[in-house]
Parts: sequence; C-alpha cells; structure tokens
Amino acid sequence: MNTRLNAFLTALTLACAVMTAPVAVADTHTFDGGTDDDWSVPDNWTPSGPPEATDTAVIPNGLTCKVKSANAVAKIIEVNGTLGIEGYKLTLGSANENTTSTITNGEIYFKKPANDTPELLIHKTVTFDSGAGGTITARTANGYGPGLISDADDPANSKIILDAATLLVGNFTITVDVTNQGNLRSDGAGDTLVLGGSEAPPTNAFVGDDGNLEASGGGTVRINAIDVDGAGTWTVTGNDNSLLWLTDKFTIADTSTFNVNVRAWRGTLDIDADFLTHGALHFGNLNLSQTATIKVASGKAAEFSVD
Repeated sequence: MNTRLNAFLTALTLACAVMTAPVAVADTHTFDGGTDDDWSVPDNWTPSGPPEATDTAVIPNGLTCKVKSANAVAKIIEVNGTLGIEGYKLTLGSANENTTSTITNGEIYFKKPANDTPELLIHKTVTFDSGAGGTITARTANGYGPGLISDADDPANSKIILDAATLLVGNFTITVDVTNQGNLRSDGAGDTLVLGGSEAPPTNAFVGDDGNLEASGGGTVRINAIDVDGAGTWTVTGNDNSLLWLTDKFTIADTSTFNVNVRAWRGTLDIDADFLTHGALHFGNLNLSQTATIKVASGKAAEFSVD
C-alpha cells in the first residue's frame, strides 16, 4: 500500500475513534429497592444500574440503601431516607469541582459488620446541606461505627462543610478539613470523635465557624494533628466520663484568630498541649454533685479569655 495512503487511513481511523469515544453523561439514579437494599444491585435503581462517578444518587424517604457488598461511587447524594455504609467505601464528590450533597430529614450511618471500617472518601470540597435537619452517625449505642471520613486523592485539599442543620455524631475519625457550621458530637460511652491524623506538621484544618463541638454522655472528642482556626463553642457535658482531649499534636497556626468558647460543665477537659483562646471559659455548674475537671499536662499552658 502507498505510504501516504497508509498514513492517511491511520489518521482517519484515529480521528473516527476519538469522535465516537463515549462521553460520560451525568445521570440521576433513584433508589427504589426493587430487589433488596443493596446499592450494588442494578435492579434496585431507576434507571437500572448503580450510580457512577459523575452521577447523582437519590435515596427517597422511607427507603434504606446499603453500601454492603462492594465499594460505591457518586458525585452527589440526596438522602431523604437512610443510607448505610457497611464495611465498604463510598467515594463522593468530584476531582474537578466542589459539590453539595443533601441529607433532608435523612440519615447516613456507618456500620462495621466485619473487619473493614466503613469509609466515606471525599473529593475536593463536599458540603452537606441538611435543610430541615439531617444526621451523619456512627453511634455505638445504635449498633453503628466506627466510621472513617478521609480523602479520595488529596488530603490537603479535601474538605467537608457541615451546614447549620447537620449533626455528625458518634465514633468517627475525620482526616479531611472540616468547616463546622452545625453540630459535631460524641455523646455515648465508648464513642470517640477524632479530628485529624498523626501528620507533623498537620495537613488538615478545623474551622469552627460558629458550630458546636461537644463531648457528652461519656463520649470523647480528641483534637489530634490538625490546625484550628475559627469561632464556635466546645462543650463538655453529660456525665463525669465525658472528655474533650487536646493532644500534643494539636496546633494553632500563627495566622489564626482563635475565639472559641469552652464550656466545661461536667466531665473532663484534658489539655496535653499549649492552649490559648480569646473566648470565655464556662466552668462548672450549680449542681455540686456533678464535677467538672480541667487537667493541664506538665509543662503545658492553658489560657482563656485572652485580650
């Protein structure tokens, strides 16, 4: 065959291949539970087939969908019913843009039925907009947890934003940035909410943004390797076994304005790091039968209401 003709045909073939290559189309898949409650079963969705990475997954009110037999993906989730992450991973968001998922009067729960910790992997920034109220839970008392919220690709640029109506509660480790406009809570014996990993220097940040961070009911909140910047209220309440724990990897960036108010009504505030805040300390209560305790590690300093 003529060399020029051969080259022309090769180029034409490649051009046709490019022109006919499938383009990812964003679809909305609504869970209808046609077969059972398993996310990965195609007949449980309309249109048929579980969501792909560019798709929106809708869990209607009154239905429960479980990520329980294979890992799952979605760009956006709209949870009006119940979404369970049971021993597998759900990757959420987009590597190319920030996204908003909704939990309107719905619940996302994490459950560990076997050896693998259920995990939510975050692409870029994912905002959880709860409107009238929504819950992300790994409460031991409900038979759930522990849960892990981590990054899908870039720990320094992965973030969750909890809006004012969102409650995240229970036994979690969170190793992405957090902006808390809602409520972060560990409210049960045996539950520990861990913010940050073990990196030095930290790769993640916690921004209070007027949200509430609470240890109650015997739960523990542990601030690990994470920069803290912002306002809000931290509360230790519930009973004498509740613990708000600031570890020696807890850091405050030089550029931070740290204005958090700390309430130690009952339980223990255990400070293992230097701690300084412009916010107020509300310590103890009128019920003398319930004790509030502040423990500061040797060689560390804790300062409140600093001008």
